[in-house]
Amino acid sequence: MTTLFGEANARGDLVSGDKHVHMAAAPEAEGPPRQLPLDVPGFTGRRDVLDRLDGLLRTTGPAPVIIALTGMPGIGKTALAVHWAHLVSDHFPDGQIFIDLRGYARRGPVSPREALSQALRTLRVPSSRLPVEEDELAALYRSRLAGKRALIVLDDAASAQQVSPLLPGTSSCVVVVTARRRLTALVARWGARAMALDLLSPAEARDLVGEVAGRERTRREPDATADLVRMCARLPL
Repeated sequence: MTTLFGEANARGDLVSGDKHVHMAAAPEAEGPPRQLPLDVPGFTGRRDVLDRLDGLLRTTGPAPVIIALTGMPGIGKTALAVHWAHLVSDHFPDGQIFIDLRGYARRGPVSPREALSQALRTLRVPSSRLPVEEDELAALYRSRLAGKRALIVLDDAASAQQVSPLLPGTSSCVVVVTARRRLTALVARWGARAMALDLLSPAEARDLVGEVAGRERTRREPDATADLVRMCARLPL
C-alpha cells in the first residue's frame, strides 16, 4: 500500500527507499470494568431478598434503580450485594464498578470527590484529565455512564450525602448501596428501594453451618449444630 510517506507492508511498517520504520500497533482498547470482589463460596440463604432484587431488574422508568441494603455490622450486606451482582453481571455488559466508601473505617470515610475520581479512572479517564471541582467530576461521571448498562456497588456508605454524587443519571444503570444506617434521605430524594436485612432465619443459619462444617456432619450432630447457631447469633460472620 502506498502512503504519503512511502510504501506500507502487510504489517503496516513504513518502507521508504532503503529505510524501514516499524510502526507500533495501536494498543487494543481495554474492556469495560469488572471490579466485583470474589463471590462468597457456597453463599446460603437470603432467597427472599434475592428474589426482590431480581424483580427490580425488570423495573422501568426515567431514573436508575437504586437499592439500599442496610443492617447491623456482620449481617451480610456486602456478601449479599456481591453475590447478587455476580448472579446478574451478564445484564450489565458495560461494566460492574465496586467502590469501598469506608463509611466506618478508622482512617475515615472516602470523600465524594475521592470516590468520583476513583470511578472515573475505572472508566478510563486519565488522572491528568480529571476536573478539580466535585460538581465537575460528578458531571463527567454521569456523562461517561450515559446510555450504559452498568452496575455500581457502593459498599459501606456513611450517609446519603456521601452517595448522592455517585448516582448516574441514566435509567440503564443500577446502583446497590450497603450501609449500617437507614439511608432515609436517599429514599426520600432519589427514590431508593430500601431493604433492611434481618438475622438469618434458624433454617438459613443451620444451612450456613452445614455449608461450612459439612452437611453430613450437621445431620449427625444436630445438637452441636444448634449450639453453633446460637453462638453465632444467626449472624453470617
